[in-house]
Amino acid sequence: MKTFYTPNDPECRAARDSAAIQKAVDLAHETGVNSVTIPRINERTGKAVWTIDEAIRLPSGMSVTLDNCFITMADDVMCNTFISQTLYTPEANDPACRLYNISIRGIGSAILDGGKPNDLSELTSLKDGRPYVAVNSPIFFMNVEGFAVENISILNQRYWGMRFEFCSRGKIRDIFTNVCCDRRNQDGINLRNGCHDILIENVHGQTGDDTIALSAIDTNLNPAANYIVEGMSWDIHDVIIRNISGAAVNHPLVALRNHNGARIYNITIEDIQDTEFLQYTPKNRFERYGIIRIGNNSYYRIRPSEMGETYNITINNVHVSHSVRAIVTQATLKNCRFSNIQASGVCRSIVAVTPDGWAGAPAGVQIENLSVSGVTFQGMHRDETAVFDFSLMREGDYVKGLKLSDSTLENVGKIVDLASNCCDFELEQNGVQMRG
Repeated sequence: MKTFYTPNDPECRAARDSAAIQKAVDLAHETGVNSVTIPRINERTGKAVWTIDEAIRLPSGMSVTLDNCFITMADDVMCNTFISQTLYTPEANDPACRLYNISIRGIGSAILDGGKPNDLSELTSLKDGRPYVAVNSPIFFMNVEGFAVENISILNQRYWGMRFEFCSRGKIRDIFTNVCCDRRNQDGINLRNGCHDILIENVHGQTGDDTIALSAIDTNLNPAANYIVEGMSWDIHDVIIRNISGAAVNHPLVALRNHNGARIYNITIEDIQDTEFLQYTPKNRFERYGIIRIGNNSYYRIRPSEMGETYNITINNVHVSHSVRAIVTQATLKNCRFSNIQASGVCRSIVAVTPDGWAGAPAGVQIENLSVSGVTFQGMHRDETAVFDFSLMREGDYVKGLKLSDSTLENVGKIVDLASNCCDFELEQNGVQMRG
């Protein structure tokens, strides 16, 4: 009895690798086998390469195994590698057409490679007949409940490595990424509007932008660029992100953003560490402004987040030495707990307002009920360091219910660097030792 199909099977042979893989998926779905393995050797060419020139559509129940295979994009094409079956069709926007239980799992060395850059980017997106730049992401799932992407290396993707819209009950783990930053916005993993109950763990390597981004935002005026499931909440919630290390070239390893009334809440971020670069890029000369980012006062069509829309963010066990700040925040923050933050090297602050003008966003933040504990901070330049750098707060900004406890500060100049126009500030300290 057949338990899986491969694109090497006689009934799946085709003149193009994409067509052969799609035949294997379609036959597996039609017969109820629902399992496809892409092996290392492509028998049509005799080489250990599979070349994609058209996105592979995955239906409900489909399991794809990448068995030590190398999959790359064809030159000049503008398409994803793997997508949920209904993506780019009206069914993707219909909650009644939700897909279920789709997985992509690697065995051994399973690689998705971006190939040569094409001329599609955020600058050329939707211009002169080009599609939206999202087609340059290797993996793009939308309106899917129950999914897994595991044990895959993504190299030099043409845009974001993975994109998920209105997806839930998912696992993304054991991911390695490495990019040379020769194209714009090479993020690693993006959870977008409506994603919830998702685990992201064991992600390592180098990205050209945010390594992991949770973005409940709607930024594009062209409807073709905004992916909406009618009637479903835009909130992002109940996400666990853990065991993340690497270099996000002049960007954070983890970034959270929400606007226009969408909420981000019940997020756990733990075991995070920035590292040296894996390979040189021209962007290496820029400083990494923070290892974790929460909030943004830009990228919105209606308004940034308001108090009570970004809350219950738990951060634990962060090691920062290559980024200027451990945690940067902007807009609003409520009922959050940050613990066991170890800072050294170039790090100058533990919690800071995001620099003014970064990505067009004005500085400023409002904070309620933030507990910070277990900080070990060894400053490099005393006069430039502060546990809390709130020097860029705007008029009307405030900090209420800030607590710092059980922390050891060595060669740190200030506990707080506070803007003179901050209208309301509260800080409670307990068990804080300052040395040097």
